[in-house]
Amino acid sequence: MRQFRFFHDLNLVVMEHGERIDDRSLLESLLAVYDHPDFVPGMDEIASFLGTRAVEVTASGLRGIARSFPRPGHENAEPNLLAVVTTTKLGHGLSRLYGAHAYRDGEVALEILATLAEACDWLDRSRGRSPGTTRAVVL
Repeated sequence: MRQFRFFHDLNLVVMEHGERIDDRSLLESLLAVYDHPDFVPGMDEIASFLGTRAVEVTASGLRGIARSFPRPGHENAEPNLLAVVTTTKLGHGLSRLYGAHAYRDGEVALEILATLAEACDWLDRSRGRSPGTTRAVVL
């Protein structure tokens, strides 16, 4: 099961991944978000894997997913931010691997955090918003 919510006032989408993920389900989750009519290219993202217990994602699957979603950029645009929320070593490793493939041109800033609250705070600091702005809306 996966869920996602859009917060247009923050230019943010929050994705919560289900208990089990593999290459196909991760790709389908991203397609569901990126093809959604509320998605705007360049949105910041929080991807939570806190409820994920079974991970069957492969390195080749991550490479394929990363190459499937080019990040359109425009001149003088700030990079969008991706906060990955995970508490496992595997989650950290997969996030770093994904980031290495997906964001090799530096168009996205990737941060790996342990809680949704930390992700919200990082987004606020990075975007120069008042502390607690994102928490108040997302949590």
